[in-house]
Amino acid sequence: MPYSLYEHVLGGLLGQAMGDAFAMPALLHPEATWKRLHDPDEPMFALGACTRTGADLRGIVHYLFHRSFWTTADYCYLQDLFVAENARGSGFGRALIESVADKALEAGACRVYWLTREDNHDARVLYDKVASRTGFIQYRMQI
Repeated sequence: MPYSLYEHVLGGLLGQAMGDAFAMPALLHPEATWKRLHDPDEPMFALGACTRTGADLRGIVHYLFHRSFWTTADYCYLQDLFVAENARGSGFGRALIESVADKALEAGACRVYWLTREDNHDARVLYDKVASRTGFIQYRMQI
C-alpha cells in the first residue's frame, strides 16, 4: 500500500485542502468545522490518506452519521472526498471510501452513500466499481 490512513488530519491541511478545492458556505467558518470534527458528541468525522512516511497528505474524506425513517440502523453520508490531482489513480480514493465503509460498519450503520457531479467522470469510474448508482436526482432549495 502506498499510503497510510489517519483518523487525525495533521495541522490545518484539511482546511487548506478543502478551502482550495471547494467554495462551500460551511467553509466560511473553518473554526466551527474544526470544532465539530474534534467534538466527541458530533457525528462528524474526517480521515486523511498520507504517503507511507506521513509527510504528504494525498487525500481527505469527511463523513457523518444520521438516522433514517426507513431503517433502525443509521446511514453514513460521505460528504466530501478529495484526492490531490497528482495522486489520483493511485488508490487513495478507494482506500478512503473503504475506510469510511469500515467505520460505518463499526458504528452499526447499514449504508454509506454520497453524491457527485454528473460531469465528474474520472471519479465516477471509481464510484461505479465500489458502489451502485441509485438513479436518484438531487434537488436543492436554498433557504
